[in-house]
Amino acid sequence: MHYVDKNQLKPKSKGSKTLVLKDTFVLDRIAPDLKKYRDWITDNADRVVDLTAQEVKARLLDIEAEEKRRRLPVAKPDEINFLSFCDDYLTKMENTELRRNARPLRTVYNSLKDYFKSDYVPITKIRYQFLLLFGIATGIYSVEARLVRKKTVDFQL
Repeated sequence: MHYVDKNQLKPKSKGSKTLVLKDTFVLDRIAPDLKKYRDWITDNADRVVDLTAQEVKARLLDIEAEEKRRRLPVAKPDEINFLSFCDDYLTKMENTELRRNARPLRTVYNSLKDYFKSDYVPITKIRYQFLLLFGIATGIYSVEARLVRKKTVDFQL
């Protein structure tokens, strides 16, 4: 449910208390595609005069097709390789002044690679519970620290 801002309303006349929606509000909020087409026609008014209705329609459809081409394809979570992402990120870090910070992260990256025995790990495998278990298995966290953390969290709840 959307509420209409009072600034988007204007009286029909000074003496009238009847409020009417402004065209720009309706255009911006409800019909953004129509606004895009109106803006293109306004910006190209001198060329539109010489075009037929079919040519104008084709140009407006070209705007829509161009926007679809500009949009990046959305990858599914299982298609995102976490280890590849980490390697790319660490390589960029190593080529900057952050190389000292990259060394311990590279160690964790190599540990993950050894743990999974693969170069491909979907990002859906990397979850909070896995990170805790991985940290305990590799010695990053001790079992005692995990138990203390759990009691602290339970106490805060």
